[in-house]
Amino acid sequence: MEKIRAYELSKAFGFPSKEIVKVLHDYQVSTKNHMSALSEYELDVIFEYYTQKNQVSDFSMYEAKKKEEAYPG
Repeated sequence: MEKIRAYELSKAFGFPSKEIVKVLHDYQVSTKNHMSALSEYELDVIFEYYTQKNQVSDFSMYEAKKKEEAYPG
């Protein structure tokens, strides 16, 4: 598996690398900095954190858009 650095992940997803490092520190997973390569476990922790933080309340907007695309006009 290719190693990804914290700053590369932050750039790809558009949030500050300091926030990624803070999540790892808060969960006591790592003492790494923004230049450190992240392990698979550390990536799992980060993805789980952001998945929980950015949950949607419902999918009604998505369903309406899907209907609109299926039946334009």
